[in-house]
Amino acid sequence: KIYRTNQAGDTRYHFLVNTITNTEPSYIITEDTFPADPPDSIYGFVFDAQTPRGKYATIYYNMAAITGILGQPHIVWFSEPGEFHSFPQKTRKFIASDDGDYITGGYVYQGNYMIFKKHHLYKLAGSNVNNMQWFLISDNVGCVDAKSIKIFNDILVWAAEDGIWGYD
Repeated sequence: KIYRTNQAGDTRYHFLVNTITNTEPSYIITEDTFPADPPDSIYGFVFDAQTPRGKYATIYYNMAAITGILGQPHIVWFSEPGEFHSFPQKTRKFIASDDGDYITGGYVYQGNYMIFKKHHLYKLAGSNVNNMQWFLISDNVGCVDAKSIKIFNDILVWAAEDGIWGYD
């Protein structure tokens, strides 16, 4: 999990991450569920006050990817490569802003960033923001809960409104 703290007299936010890999999702939790004394972590990253505040975060090709941002239902923000504190406007990607749906989670699978919406599934391919493209995988199956997205027997599985689905 990713935790945010505001240090006294410090405008930076500290994200303490106990799992940062290209295959394991991490989540940003809200302040009302924030633990009073978050655990220390060797994977700590410092994010400044300009970091997008989203529900879902992971690492993709050495960039932090944050999505599920209030008021930005179709946007994935990427940090500069290796600079997990820098999220310039040029690094955001709009994922099918005309589909009437919103992002419910993301997962890095087989070198691609899978973007889940409630009723859609997209694949974001590319190793940097300049060559990234999104592709529609399904226009009728999405994900209802990001915590359900897992790898099982090398297959990406998740909970949709009508049951458990998989992609390989």
